[in-house]
Amino acid sequence: MYEFERKTWGAKTGGPESGLWRSLDGGDTWEDISGNTGMPAGQMGRIGIAMSQADPNRVYGLIDSETKAGLYRSDDLGVNWSFVSNFAQIIARPFYFFHLFAAPHNADELWAPANKLYSSKDGGKTWGLEPGIKDDYHEAWVDPNDPNRIVVTCDGGCQISLTGGKTWSGFK
Repeated sequence: MYEFERKTWGAKTGGPESGLWRSLDGGDTWEDISGNTGMPAGQMGRIGIAMSQADPNRVYGLIDSETKAGLYRSDDLGVNWSFVSNFAQIIARPFYFFHLFAAPHNADELWAPANKLYSSKDGGKTWGLEPGIKDDYHEAWVDPNDPNRIVVTCDGGCQISLTGGKTWSGFK
């Protein structure tokens, strides 16, 4: 959950009730894990969460924070966290972007649709820029049955890769 207010002179994200919660019983009860070991101190804004079928204990959080915004990782379902990256391109404009997707076949493969499309093959330590048809990316999907098939959307429409991101529709 996060508090958000956008005015013409800027956005206010975060607030005293903002944070990250989890349920381990299908939503019957919820636990605030915002203050768990390794999480950034202070108020949090928008948080993009990603998990992969390849490692059901790993959770990634793309966290807007007043003290240390960036990509965080937990390998024990959110009990402990470690800071991974503050790559400027994936943490820019958190009120608008901050989406994160983990490939279902590889927990180290991440996709971050932002102003441009970025991918990581090493759990978010390094990021590469993907070719694009426009800007403002919003969604990414990796086929759980065929990891070579990836679909992303942006303000220019949709792009498809049938080669695991090596080539994209509309590009030579």
